[in-house]
Amino acid sequence: MMTREEAIKSLQNIVEYWTYKPTEVEAAKMAISALRPVSREPLEKFKEYFDDLYGKGLEVYGWHMNGEAKSFDDFYEDACEYAGL
Repeated sequence: MMTREEAIKSLQNIVEYWTYKPTEVEAAKMAISALRPVSREPLEKFKEYFDDLYGKGLEVYGWHMNGEAKSFDDFYEDACEYAGL
């Protein structure tokens, strides 16, 4: 079993290690923050905006780069299919 003095020295070594290794501390903080859930609200609002344009007879020009229009509904459906929605 570790003596009290050995335990204190071990803790001091740990504190000293982390004190002199700020990059590891920052990396740990970044890793923890990356695990936090991301809000989907902006993405949901974005999709809602384009959902509201669907079915209104809009056309997208310049998509085919030949001057012909593409129906917005087709354009939107292709984008949703590509995104797996």
